[in-house]
Amino acid sequence: MTCVGEEDVSKLEPYIQFQCSVCFLNEKCLFGDLKASDGFYPTPVFYMRDPFEPPRRVKGQKPLLSDFLVIGSSCSLCNQSVCLDKACSIYFGATFCTTCVIRERRRFPEKVLQVYEIIFHYCIRRYGKLACMLHITPLGGGQGSVSCF
Repeated sequence: MTCVGEEDVSKLEPYIQFQCSVCFLNEKCLFGDLKASDGFYPTPVFYMRDPFEPPRRVKGQKPLLSDFLVIGSSCSLCNQSVCLDKACSIYFGATFCTTCVIRERRRFPEKVLQVYEIIFHYCIRRYGKLACMLHITPLGGGQGSVSCF
């Protein structure tokens, strides 16, 4: 005899739709604690099996972290989904979206803010100056929106 609740749970799709709140990267993936035989991530992450590598076919061998592709995490301040792109998030003991880094810059050490400035210049090279000025405000001041892509 099976319970109706148990049967319904078994039919649930394990994949969820991830969308970065900064760049709007959109992908179907898994969400949760990622633990493998060679390590783990300290917080829940959005991840999938690495689509660029075939799965290992060694019977009895547990997957390694390198078998997975981590897409993103939740921002520790605003709880929005954010990908791991340099223009979208910073990891400093936890994951922070660049929007929160800008808005809450007084809460971050100077070294972290200097890293963010480097990322802002990376963003200019990657997306172009106009796109970055419209979406990311440099920490040195200036007018612009604090929202990102």
